Amino acid sequence: FVVESIGTSEILIEELFNQDERYLRHHQLFARYKYEDTAIIPQIDLSVVFVQNQFWAKGRKADQQDFSEQFNARMYLSRNRAFNGAYEFFDLDLSNVDRYSTQIVDFEDRFSIPRVILNRDVVNLNIAPQQRRSRLTTSPSRTYDARYALVQFRLEMDEETRPYGDVYLIGGFNQWGIEPSGKMIWNAQSSSYIGEAIVKEGQYAYKYVVLEENSVNDTVLDASFASTRQEYHALIYLRDHAFQVDRLVSVSTTVSE
Repeated sequence: FVVESIGTSEILIEELFNQDERYLRHHQLFARYKYEDTAIIPQIDLSVVFVQNQFWAKGRKADQQDFSEQFNARMYLSRNRAFNGAYEFFDLDLSNVDRYSTQIVDFEDRFSIPRVILNRDVVNLNIAPQQRRSRLTTSPSRTYDARYALVQFRLEMDEETRPYGDVYLIGGFNQWGIEPSGKMIWNAQSSSYIGEAIVKEGQYAYKYVVLEENSVNDTVLDASFASTRQEYHALIYLRDHAFQVDRLVSVSTTVSE
């Protein structure tokens, strides 16, 4: 983004509960923008878009406004448009493809591309609960000798709790896209969905989603693992009537507790 840095802004979070049938916490977002330009008519010229965890295409424009204080704009989401505050990711540490860790349980390097097997992820069980930042981390190794590996992911669950639809693996290593190679296969013997992805050494985030009748449900398998922290951005726009464009004049970022 190209930001002009006109005025100052901040983003605030209010936690809400009992917003849906799963009683997950939600985050209602508020943006405050201070400006000095007397030519600005806030009711017409100002707007804000909130973004969760860098999913830019899922940004939500503020639908509530308060301009009662001069040179101070307060714009926010209504309660029924709050973000799911329990949106979760897993962290993949693939710094070294041939080194055992709490995450890498086996590897083979006798093939043209090394093969790595990760520890299982289990629905309704987290073996080592921890607080994670839940950011879209994509940090492939920049060293000249960095390697790629065929990584096996396993999501274990009871047969009775299998979701309706197909389970896909998405992450920073496949641009968070739904693609045929990311479809996971159910293995009845191990009660697990098993999938693979070619990943370059580095640090990544990933998650499991369900494709239901051409619609992606990216939260149905959440709230089964450890709590995460959410990252939010508030993008403040100023309408330029001369050129009929919205200028990005301020960006603020915060992370939930």
